Amino acid sequence: MSKQVAVILCGCGVYDGSEIHEYYAVFVHLSRDGAQYVAFAPNIDQMHVVDHVKGQPSEEKRNVLTESARIARGNVKDLKNLKVSEFDAIIIPGGFGVAKNLSTWTTQGKDCSVIKPIEDAIRGFHDVKKPIASAGKHSAGDRQRKDNARPHVAGVCQQFLQDEGIEAMDWPARSPYLNPIEHIWDIIKLSSTIDKVDSSCQTLHRGKKKKQLESGTSGMSGKHLSHGRAP
Repeated sequence: MSKQVAVILCGCGVYDGSEIHEYYAVFVHLSRDGAQYVAFAPNIDQMHVVDHVKGQPSEEKRNVLTESARIARGNVKDLKNLKVSEFDAIIIPGGFGVAKNLSTWTTQGKDCSVIKPIEDAIRGFHDVKKPIASAGKHSAGDRQRKDNARPHVAGVCQQFLQDEGIEAMDWPARSPYLNPIEHIWDIIKLSSTIDKVDSSCQTLHRGKKKKQLESGTSGMSGKHLSHGRAP
């Protein structure tokens, strides 16, 4: 049975949505590997609309789901309806729409937040240990930003970058916070921790109430209980 992959779009066009080249690169490679994909996008307004000829914001208002349908030829679903159980992996192609429409990174930087449908999707795939991927377009002369994790500095990775003509940026040791994606993970992890703490507190509270009721009724006689009042 072929793998099922959810591909997340955030509009149409590199400056205010999904980068079209990256989306179709993902589509082609998935097709070559025999995988099936379904496109999803949030049904929200774009942060703004950019005139791709002038490279300047315009006064237009556009919807992310509607714009994403341009790339997916209309075959796109509302992100809130994504079910993790129906897919084997999730991929998010690049484009400035990721920073503008899926999060507030553009305006808030490291203090940004992620829209709830994206947070729910990423947490869902992470919780069941299914692959989560992002896609970007590289060409000769590009510079890659990566930290010093051992898989990133392995010989095979260094050779690939050299063969593709991609220059790796110098990265200070022990500085993962310089990578914007690390702040996104922090937000998701914090939200997950808060949910777990809240759930634990509710469980503890219910346990205490149960004990109070049990201790309160243990000293009551059958007579008191039958009349519905304490001694």
